[in-house]
Amino acid sequence: MRAPPLGCALLAPLLLPLLSAPVRGSADETRLLRDLLVDYDRRVRPVTNHSQTVKVSLGLTLQQVVLDEATHEATLNIWGNLEWKDDKLVWDPEDYGGVESLRIPPEDVWIPDIMPYNMLPRPDMSWMGKTLIVVNSDGSMLYVPPSSLRVFCRRDYHAGPHLEEFRCTLKLGSWTYNGYQVDIDIKDDSADLSSFIKTGEIWKLQGASIKKNTVYYSCCPEPYVDATLEVKLRRSGSLSAWPNLPVAVSLLTALAGLLVPVDSPQKLTLPCLSVLAAGGAALTEFGLVGSAEYRAHFLRAYHAYTYIAVAVLLWTVLVVVLGRPRACRLPACLRRLLTGCLACVCCLAAPPEPDAKGLCHEWTALAGLLDRLAFLVFLVLIVVGSASSMGY
Repeated sequence: MRAPPLGCALLAPLLLPLLSAPVRGSADETRLLRDLLVDYDRRVRPVTNHSQTVKVSLGLTLQQVVLDEATHEATLNIWGNLEWKDDKLVWDPEDYGGVESLRIPPEDVWIPDIMPYNMLPRPDMSWMGKTLIVVNSDGSMLYVPPSSLRVFCRRDYHAGPHLEEFRCTLKLGSWTYNGYQVDIDIKDDSADLSSFIKTGEIWKLQGASIKKNTVYYSCCPEPYVDATLEVKLRRSGSLSAWPNLPVAVSLLTALAGLLVPVDSPQKLTLPCLSVLAAGGAALTEFGLVGSAEYRAHFLRAYHAYTYIAVAVLLWTVLVVVLGRPRACRLPACLRRLLTGCLACVCCLAAPPEPDAKGLCHEWTALAGLLDRLAFLVFLVLIVVGSASSMGY
C-alpha cells in the first residue's frame, strides 16, 4: 500500500478542527431541540398561565389574483406572516454553543388555528403550506406559509355605470379560540404588494386592505376576532366601456334619425336600426355573463336604453304622419312658430308656398320643427343621465 504524501500528513492536524466545527454546532442544535421538546405538548397553548392571551401578529403578502368573471370567484396566491410568543420555547444561547434560532416543522409545536372562514369550497386547516417555523431564543415564533385560496367576489354596482369593479374578501380567524385566548393583531392595514404579479391587462388591482373585526355573538359573552382582507379589482379603462359601445351607437343612431328630413325614405330606417342594435347587444352580452345577479342588473340597464330607442321610433312615426303635405293650411298661431325665433334656433327655413297641386308644406315644416325640438330634448336627457351615472 502506497503511503500518503508528506504534505497531506502535515496539513491533517490543521484541517481536523475545521472539519469538527460543524459537527459541534449540529450537536448543539440537536441537544437544544431535544431539551425544548422533551416535555412539550403542542396541544396546549404556550402560556405560563391559562388566563393569559396569545397575541398573534398577522400580515399578508399578496402575490397574485386570478379572477373568473363568469363565476364571481378569484384565486388568491398569498404568503401569510404569523408571529407569536411561545413561553415554552425559551433558552439561553450561551448554554447551547451560541445557537440563537432554530427551524422546526409546524407539526412539532403549537401553532394558532387560523383558518379562512369563507374559503371555497370549504374551510380547511391545510391552507397553510408546510414550511418551517423560525424559533428564536426569546420564544418569538415566525411562520410564513404560502397558500392558494379560492374565494367569492361580489360585483360592486355602486362603482359606476360600467359595472367594472369586483371586491374579493378573505376572512381569517381562529376556528376554536375566542379573543381572550388568541387575539389577532394586524401588522398593517393593507397587504404587502411589493412582489405582486400582474396576470393580465383586463383587471387591475386597486387595493388590498386588511381590517380587524371583533364580533360578539348572542350565545357567548367572549369576543371573536378575525382579520378580513378585501381585494378590489377594476376593469382597465380601455376595456371598461366596450359593453356600452352598442348602447352609444344605438342612441346616436336614434338621435341622427331625428335630424333626417321628414319626407326622406330613411326617416324610419335609423330608429328601427337603433332598436335592433340595442336588442342585439343585450342578447349578445347576456350570453357572455354567468351570474344571475349580474344578468338581472344588466337587463334592467338595457331595458332603459331600449325604452329610449322605442320612444324615438314612436315619435318618428308620429312626425312622419303629421308631416304629410295637406290641402289645408296651418292655424295662424302655429304658422307664427315657423317664422319666429324658435325656427331660427332650430335652423329651419321658411316653408314654401302651396305647390301646383294645392298641397301645403307647412305641415312638413312643423314636423321638422318638432323633430329638432325632440332632438334637443333627448340630447339634454342623455347628457344629464350620463353625467349623473358617472358620478354615483
